[in-house]
Amino acid sequence: MAELNLFQNHEDSVIAPNKVWLPCAIVTGPLGSGKTTLLKHILRSKRNLNIKLVVHDWAPDNVDAQLLEPSADRNLACGHTVDAVSGGCPCCSKDVLANFKSAVARHIQEIDGTITAGIVDYMIIETSGVTDPVALVKLLDQKFGAMYKARLDVVITVVDQEVMGAIEYVSRDTSDDVKDITRQVETADVVILNKDDLVDRKKSEEVEQAIRRVNPLCAVHRCTFGSIDLPLILDVELDSKEKGGVVAHGEACHASSEFHNSRKKHQTSAARSLPIESSNHQQAVGHAAATISIPVSLQRVEEVFGSSFDQWGENVLRVKGFVWFAEAPDTRFVLHLSGKRRLEIDTDGKWQGEPRTQLVIIGRGLPQGVGDVVTHLLCAKPRLAVPWQIRDHSAVAFPSGPDCVAFVWRGLECARHGHSGTDLERLNRMLVARVNSRSESGLLLLPVVCGDSERGCLMSLRHDDPDAVWAVVSQMAQECQVDSARSACACVDFREAALLTRDGRIT
Repeated sequence: MAELNLFQNHEDSVIAPNKVWLPCAIVTGPLGSGKTTLLKHILRSKRNLNIKLVVHDWAPDNVDAQLLEPSADRNLACGHTVDAVSGGCPCCSKDVLANFKSAVARHIQEIDGTITAGIVDYMIIETSGVTDPVALVKLLDQKFGAMYKARLDVVITVVDQEVMGAIEYVSRDTSDDVKDITRQVETADVVILNKDDLVDRKKSEEVEQAIRRVNPLCAVHRCTFGSIDLPLILDVELDSKEKGGVVAHGEACHASSEFHNSRKKHQTSAARSLPIESSNHQQAVGHAAATISIPVSLQRVEEVFGSSFDQWGENVLRVKGFVWFAEAPDTRFVLHLSGKRRLEIDTDGKWQGEPRTQLVIIGRGLPQGVGDVVTHLLCAKPRLAVPWQIRDHSAVAFPSGPDCVAFVWRGLECARHGHSGTDLERLNRMLVARVNSRSESGLLLLPVVCGDSERGCLMSLRHDDPDAVWAVVSQMAQECQVDSARSACACVDFREAALLTRDGRIT
């Protein structure tokens, strides 16, 4: 039954004329699309905003919430807090939806026109990758009760362009995965086409066209690693006149962003008018965990996500968590498997508390006992290390353990003539990302700090033929070097083009 408040205008103007509203954003999108990476970017770019995060994860071990906790090691300063909501999804479970409501309501209680529990400028809710966000939209749009002072600002859907690929199937395919993606796109005010570096322009345009067939009114933006200007996605405005810059939010900011006007119409006609559909996520999507209290070998991780993947990886959609590597025991590493078996490994500072490997596996129709299988494979005895040393002048080796070799790839020209402006840290990060994204090859690299402060790579020596392994690494490093040079040239060309005046001279 529809609710009608005949006195709402009177209440707004007389009873509570100075009411404080809490703007809320919903960040949704498929598993592994980059939602948490986007939130990290927002937190690093938020300046003076106090942000409250409500982070939902399908599995009981909420890895994403842990990754977003304030930490100097992650370059995530204070000024935000994190609430974790774990298990199930709000579109299937009333209990989970109630947990969301409680998390939001705690921060919109009004005392003398202020928001309690510290001043919260903005609330961002991250859903799990299989969640239909319509139930949350309806929750935040309630006109009565505890949620009355929440203001739904925007629904942001993040998609992985490489996975979406030729997204023609979105409006036709009836599989559960595609239904979830389509629903998330339908609900969006803003769609972020993430991982723009993994597709060419033609493929990216195909993705955008398919998005617009599903949702013609949403704003669409492309980015890499979730790096996007905040005013494009949130109802905020950057003020560069203030020393250090500040961020403001409010209705007055709508005029500064073109998409807000169309977004308001869209929220009324689309997200807020969509019905809540019943779903079977609770039965269809499962999860498992692998927890290990001893360090694991890099070679075993290589094999588990490489040649042994077919033993346990059937129907796996996502793997994420923390790894305690024997080759670098003091550093906590974050592991993500998403997309087309694309593996990402990055550092997450030093261990806080007892170190352990903690992986969450999410999928549809997961084989029974898959967590135990992964645990057994990771704990199996690794190969013996082969004595070997780098003889390639393009790389500089650093002292490391007997089972691995640490190095910084500098390239032959840099080794002979100096760095010549090459960003070696970026080059070595590109190398780690490229090697690990091809995990099916059975080769992984760890990002490490070599020497005093140089960013480099760590390679396992537990291979039958380290020379053959190095040949693969060297080839990929040369590819990265070429791509890095092209990228630098493109930046220079763009900068020079921006300086050209109408008569063609550079000012």
